[in-house]
Amino acid sequence: MSEVIVTAPKDLPADQHRDFFTTTVDFMSEKFGNRNIIAAHVHLDESTPHVHIDIMNEFQGRINAHEIWTRSTYRTLHPELQQYLNEHGIQANILTGITKQQGRAYTVRELKAGVRDRDIQLQREKANPFSRYNRERNATREIERRTQ
Repeated sequence: MSEVIVTAPKDLPADQHRDFFTTTVDFMSEKFGNRNIIAAHVHLDESTPHVHIDIMNEFQGRINAHEIWTRSTYRTLHPELQQYLNEHGIQANILTGITKQQGRAYTVRELKAGVRDRDIQLQREKANPFSRYNRERNATREIERRTQ
């Protein structure tokens, strides 16, 4: 089984959340097959409303997530969902660019290991001229300059 989590966009009015989540589940049903959708649970009790959609990974009669979740699937899922929402009159912008801002998408294993948090911290340090990262880099450059 795979699970897809779709968060309601911040600019989506609360009275449109139900339509957004229903349309999102409809999209996943069409994309992966209605019989492959095991469950869909909307969470409204956390900081950001979102839906968990559980999908059976059946492909050509076999259960195999690798056949369903290809690079192409990951690359096209958000744009396809955005187009589907637009076609069904849901004015919600899910293409926020956060993945590009983060530099890339992270696997669950990387998220659990804190790779994303370390990358974010490194980016903050690079942006701060007084950070440890920049002090060390500048010291190394100064040493290299003096030895030339």
